[in-house]
Amino acid sequence: MGRRRSAPGLSTVKVVDLASKSIEASTRTKGNHRANELAYDPVDKIILVAHDADVPFPFVTFISAETRTVLGKIVYNGFNGNPLSTGGPDMSVPATAVNPNGEVGDNED
Repeated sequence: MGRRRSAPGLSTVKVVDLASKSIEASTRTKGNHRANELAYDPVDKIILVAHDADVPFPFVTFISAETRTVLGKIVYNGFNGNPLSTGGPDMSVPATAVNPNGEVGDNED
């Protein structure tokens, strides 16, 4: 990523070159509301984006930092609260119907 930053927009993730202050790429995540929290896995070069306010259900998107394409997503159906990035490959989930006190979901499952 170097001198570039990923910046959330209306359900898109934009890659901005900090030197030229220009948008290099925009990846649509197909949500209805803005993309929110971001986490980056430098080993696998994957960006995780939380869509905590999306309807009908919140979800997280996995984007390749190399190809800037969507690799997949996890929909939090029956979810209560915001999916929060932990800064790594895990997501903190405040509550679900099955785990009302919260849980950590590992994306390796």
